[in-house]
Amino acid sequence: MNQIIQRCPVCDVGSLTPELYSDVIEYNGGTITVHNLEHNVCSFCGSDPILTDQIRRNQIKIADAKRQSDGLLSGENIRAIREILDLSQNQAAQIFGGGANAFSKYERGEVIQSVPMDRLLRLLASNPWLIRELGIQAGVASTSHATADRDYAEIYRHLIADTI
Repeated sequence: MNQIIQRCPVCDVGSLTPELYSDVIEYNGGTITVHNLEHNVCSFCGSDPILTDQIRRNQIKIADAKRQSDGLLSGENIRAIREILDLSQNQAAQIFGGGANAFSKYERGEVIQSVPMDRLLRLLASNPWLIRELGIQAGVASTSHATADRDYAEIYRHLIADTI
């Protein structure tokens, strides 16, 4: 969190102190609790504004809570799998589809991946040698995908043990 003291935008007198909070949101006909959301509290008027950077970080936490509720990989997990597969975001988008910025958006929490995309990522993380074939089918130049000296399946199990 940003620890710079800022003046309250509501009363223009007090200073803001960043704080964490939890919130219950409605999702898919039920509710989920999202922890470690950020806001500020004014020392003078008690208002609790959420600043732009905090909004972005909160959106990522909310997206990851929704993903967890749906049994999907987090943005961090997606980034780790893409890196295990030795793919740039651009290469991943070319191979998997979804548009030029798809993986950037998945990893930042701006877009939640589909269930089929999630399944494909899990499959490739546990069977990384298959990325070469997908790359060929997509016409994407090969990189050093799936070298034999790394235990990708073990790395995969460690990365997403909590999400399976």
